[in-house]
Amino acid sequence: MEATLDTKSLDAYVSSLPNATQRRKFLSNVDRLSKLTDESNRAQPLNEFLSEFGQHVAELYAATAVAIWFRSPDTAREQSLQRKVNVGWSNLRLDSASEEAHALLLDYAMRLSEQVAVNPFSAPAPRAGVSNPTDSFLLLAPVKYEQQDVAILEIALGPKPLRSPHEQLMSSYMEWMTWLGQLLQRGIERSFAATDQSLFLAMETLQRTAAQAEQMQDQIRQQIEASLKNLAGKNFGTLAENQAITKQVHALLDSKGLRAICPECRAAAILRCQKAGNAKTGAFMFDHYLDTGRTFHGGQTTFPELSLTPKPARRQPNK
Repeated sequence: MEATLDTKSLDAYVSSLPNATQRRKFLSNVDRLSKLTDESNRAQPLNEFLSEFGQHVAELYAATAVAIWFRSPDTAREQSLQRKVNVGWSNLRLDSASEEAHALLLDYAMRLSEQVAVNPFSAPAPRAGVSNPTDSFLLLAPVKYEQQDVAILEIALGPKPLRSPHEQLMSSYMEWMTWLGQLLQRGIERSFAATDQSLFLAMETLQRTAAQAEQMQDQIRQQIEASLKNLAGKNFGTLAENQAITKQVHALLDSKGLRAICPECRAAAILRCQKAGNAKTGAFMFDHYLDTGRTFHGGQTTFPELSLTPKPARRQPNK
């Protein structure tokens, strides 16, 4: 793909910059971006290329933040986008709700499969169902690999763009996005062609599998927690029976890689029932190792309400 930038528009913008230093810096970044994907230069590994590309884009736009979101082409329709480039991303100060809204905006741009410019705290189009949760102008450009949208270049400019008033953004800046999208696509293609991507794809697959396994484990934990709530507050009549139920609970949790959370210190623990004082049927105790050594917390005579956590790594013996 031949990446082209209209020289007339470029010259007009360069001449509008206030001093020679800014003009030289701007043209230097244009030149470096072009050379990154030039056929005469060696193709870089993907992560290295994306990182250098994102840095030059940030300088070109004097951007608040630049991100390149990516997913491997074999899973482009099902894998969530992962941020591969982060230049100044913390400047946007997104909380969890804003991050969720931002993810929906990225998904919208990917499904639309075309450039999107979104004003601060605004929707990209009427009835889009998504919006920009930041106080910056956001420019988004999906990028294809083998006819699949696999990446999005995102540029945040704001709350007031440093180099250009708003009326110039949608013309000059969006035209550069077309050019940058072409460069990014060509760079991705060259990186994949020049590098054995089997390891990259294998790593992506393993990351996806780990995420799915973690989700399944969390569902198992929630299901067991809900079941154990039915035991809370009960005493099964004798010490032997109370010990039998705690042993069975421990066997279940251990088989699923889980432990109970001690309500007193929040450490992972094994629930036991032991003789204690005048409690003829025993006391339910949380058995765990703290920095001070083996510790028992608790002591109620009825089965406690349990919260669960993944089993911690095996303790290393003292050397």
